[in-house]
Amino acid sequence: MIQTEKINLYIPCKDDPIEWENNDFTVIIGMNGSGKTLTLNAMKEYCLERNISYCDYHAPSALKDYENRISAATPDNILFTIKALTMFSQDLDIDIWAQHRYGRDFDFLSDHELAKEVLVLAGNGYSRMVLLILNALERPQASYYFIDGIEASLHITALSHIVPFMVRFVPDKKIVLTTRSPEVFNSYLTDQKIHNLCQVISL
Repeated sequence: MIQTEKINLYIPCKDDPIEWENNDFTVIIGMNGSGKTLTLNAMKEYCLERNISYCDYHAPSALKDYENRISAATPDNILFTIKALTMFSQDLDIDIWAQHRYGRDFDFLSDHELAKEVLVLAGNGYSRMVLLILNALERPQASYYFIDGIEASLHITALSHIVPFMVRFVPDKKIVLTTRSPEVFNSYLTDQKIHNLCQVISL
């Protein structure tokens, strides 16, 4: 894990530098046009200049290659992703999805190719959750995970749990995310351990 150090970031829309404490978890909040994505990109540039590896998730373009990403995923990553999704949402029942689609019982533990087919059927919300997990799994050596617009297409009940979920399932990376959602922001406040690790950058 990269050590914590304070870093000054310079972005075009701000006269003064933004101080990044480089904690294990960072939340960037602000209105539209406040510079959240610019700040995230400045953090990525910091990593690139120092040859520090990272993975990222950009909400507007995330779903563009969703089916190809599912098709290329390894069996272990598909299995881990389904387990994580099931733990995240009590409403998610992969077996029921498959029964509706194929008219028979489904064991995703033994048939990862069928599991991929079922994941392709997911709506925008669950598709984004799948990608949030896969991005981290496919870059195990990455030191950072930059997430731009984590709230996109997620139901309000999911937003209230997304931060603890990401911290739990991506324990080996420093997470930086942008959000306009008060539910996402408040979700980190409810977990004292996460709260102690977190820096909030308000733009």
